Amino acid sequence: MDILHPDLDAYLDSLDGKGANTARARRADLVGLSQWWEQARGQPFEPALFAEREVPAWVR
Repeated sequence: MDILHPDLDAYLDSLDGKGANTARARRADLVGLSQWWEQARGQPFEPALFAEREVPAWVR
């Protein structure tokens, strides 16, 4: 299992009412985002610095 930033783990834990497949998909998306960030910026992912304008570059 990939390690996420503690804030992202807390966010995922705060979500309820969804099935196991949804939880896995959300986690996979956030792992992908974290990995993209670290590769693009060359530093550990920091959710507080992620800006909405970066979403299109991540989705590509």
